[in-house]
Amino acid sequence: MAYDSFDKLLQSNYYNDIFEAVDNYIYRNSSEISVKSHTVEYSNFKKLDDFTIKKVLSRKLRDKFIVSELQVIASLEIKGKTKYGYETDSANLWLRVTVEYELNGGIHDFTVLQVIPFDPKDYDNSELGLSPKFVPYIKAKEMDGIAEEILRQYYPAALESPMALPIDVYLSNIGLTKIEGKLTEDSSIFGEMVFKDTEVLFYDEKDLVSRLVKKKTILVDPEVICLRNQGSYNNTVVHESVHWLLHRYHNEYKMLFDENHRRSSSLKDNSSSTSLEWSDYDWMEWQANGIAARILMPKSTTKQKVNQLFTDYSLTYASDEKLTMFERIIDDLAEFFQVSRLAAKIRLQQLGYHEFEGIYNFVGNEYLRSYGCELRVMTENKSFTISFPNACLLNWKNKQFRELMDSGRYVYVDNHFCLNDPKYVNMVEYGVYEMTDYAYQHMDECCLLFDISYKTDKNRSISITIFNEYVMYRGKATVEIEVDFSEFTNIVNGTIISDGGRIFEEVARINEEMPSGFCGMLVYHRERKGITQEQLVEASGVSLTTIQRFETKKDASRKLEKMMGITLGMKLYPDFSFKLIEKSGTTFRDDMPTHCAYKMLLWHCYHLGAYECNQKLIEMKIPEFWEK
Repeated sequence: MAYDSFDKLLQSNYYNDIFEAVDNYIYRNSSEISVKSHTVEYSNFKKLDDFTIKKVLSRKLRDKFIVSELQVIASLEIKGKTKYGYETDSANLWLRVTVEYELNGGIHDFTVLQVIPFDPKDYDNSELGLSPKFVPYIKAKEMDGIAEEILRQYYPAALESPMALPIDVYLSNIGLTKIEGKLTEDSSIFGEMVFKDTEVLFYDEKDLVSRLVKKKTILVDPEVICLRNQGSYNNTVVHESVHWLLHRYHNEYKMLFDENHRRSSSLKDNSSSTSLEWSDYDWMEWQANGIAARILMPKSTTKQKVNQLFTDYSLTYASDEKLTMFERIIDDLAEFFQVSRLAAKIRLQQLGYHEFEGIYNFVGNEYLRSYGCELRVMTENKSFTISFPNACLLNWKNKQFRELMDSGRYVYVDNHFCLNDPKYVNMVEYGVYEMTDYAYQHMDECCLLFDISYKTDKNRSISITIFNEYVMYRGKATVEIEVDFSEFTNIVNGTIISDGGRIFEEVARINEEMPSGFCGMLVYHRERKGITQEQLVEASGVSLTTIQRFETKKDASRKLEKMMGITLGMKLYPDFSFKLIEKSGTTFRDDMPTHCAYKMLLWHCYHLGAYECNQKLIEMKIPEFWEK
């Protein structure tokens, strides 16, 4: 028989065991049990008729057993004297039944330990142990302790002095084996933990090869090393070992209801889900990521190694070479502990070394140039780095940020918003800026600071460090990071220069020369750029008849989407784009996310041209302006 819940499965399979225990309890404590019905107020006879498991209250581990407390409603037959004589009726008695069992290839050694009255005031639910689907309840602050306990049991030497964990020996001590093989054609699955003997299909070039794999086997795609690095390979293996140590009961639970369930997979990218509520899979991945990192880099020995490197390199590097020194420390830690560069950096942040926040930031598919700032500015949930899609979203949501963007005082450089001042940025080609060395060493002087958190389904913030533990090896989409403009942003020494200093003399000259009317202004910019109408059609995605109508008819109807194509097609400097759009009679609405994204493109991406800007909108799933 198929069951849809664990309590129904227990009731059906162990009905006699629970019935006997509850019946004995009622028999032994009949005189103390007080129950009544509408008919019988004082009963002198009580007998168990049936029972229902209302709820499994908890699941706690004790050695190889799981101890659960069940909320049970016992249906009693009661008898007693009434004004009409001696009558029979029924009544309910609420009980708490403690049971233990082994969950290993099914439920075994089921035993009822205790039956007592149920009183919600006496029940402590602060330590539930495992969730209703047998996923451990773990807090971030507990992860170091869990990792140390795992090492203490399976490789204690790693807690005594800094070392790279010998992966094969560690697995052998647990009783796990490892098999390498390509699990998917596109390497989207890095690793799997096998919880039951099963046939596994491996990709051998383009052919599929079936192979019997035993329980307690870790499957790992060897291409992880090629796609990422040896550190990610090591993390994948340890990650899967954590799934065995902490999550095998969840998988045993799943096998109770699905005979085809035999293994769990760790995906390269699990960003397809749009729900903000974390699933059991999400929580287990977060737990495995966080604990695996701490097993590979234990707290005490990692601090020993970091302090040693600080001591050694502080004598080697001058004060103005701090960024280089920080990069060297991360690289040395990654090589020493055999982890990835990103894992080493995040581990440093977990351990409170906030000076590494600006080192080796990873956005999109590449590392950004490292930066430094005053340490007092940087706390766990703040960053100078923001992706362009998040900046577009923020431009719509935050009025203060939108006003700064509209002022034109900042330019978007290397995923930072930096003051447009020669002290901090140089224009290396039309529309393309680079930050100065001074700017990278003093980000708090010139760049905007952002608050970053991950929003859960209950609108509760999770720190970016905890979020990183989840996404560290999974490439989760950045759109799930909530970004806001920091209320504590202070530009200490940066001065905002007037338009005359910000815009080249050539721009000032153009402003003097160009006609004031829309038609004349459009023709002026096109001819100034040396673009024919036909070339503008190709560059803008706007039809020839529309361009001709715009250039000749003052009362022509104009849409913002067409103006976006035309201004970006000509790669107009932002001042000119906004002025031309204003003259066209179309307007931006700050309450519309699409319009806010349009403005961000005009300010910061105009040099890319209309087609590439339109592609950015497509990537952000924002309505595009390019004509089909």
